[in-house]
Amino acid sequence: MKNKFGIYLMIGIIFILFLCSGFYIAYTVLSYNDLYIGTYMFFSLSILGYFILVYIILTRILFKLKFHNEIICYFEGDKLYTSNHLFPIDTNNIEGVKIISTSKYRSNRAYKVAIKLKGRFFRYTFGIGHISEDKEQKKYDYFLKELKKRHIDYEIK
Repeated sequence: MKNKFGIYLMIGIIFILFLCSGFYIAYTVLSYNDLYIGTYMFFSLSILGYFILVYIILTRILFKLKFHNEIICYFEGDKLYTSNHLFPIDTNNIEGVKIISTSKYRSNRAYKVAIKLKGRFFRYTFGIGHISEDKEQKKYDYFLKELKKRHIDYEIK
């Protein structure tokens, strides 16, 4: 990504708008007594949204602080660290990996990676996006090489 400042600016603006709307909802809920249950539900959903937003931002910041040069994921020993998850994934518990192409253009490829773990119904997912630059292509090749080295079955669609 060439223009990271613009992306961070948009995330900051969205966060500020989200925060202002939350303060307005909190003011509305706390200042009136005769409100419907929908207002309280909307208020509680906005608080839940704040926790989800903080979790997303926290995982990205912690991943960038721990692995400065990594874009998407990093293998360390028998652990896989991704930028979307707070805790590492144990590579011994991985049943299979599915890599799905989400972009039809050859010069601008994007992939969705779904990791199936033993004993879990849900899959861990993260994206490898816009692999047109050499650095990002090397990260994609690194991910595939590490999967082969650890004898993890993967499927590319």
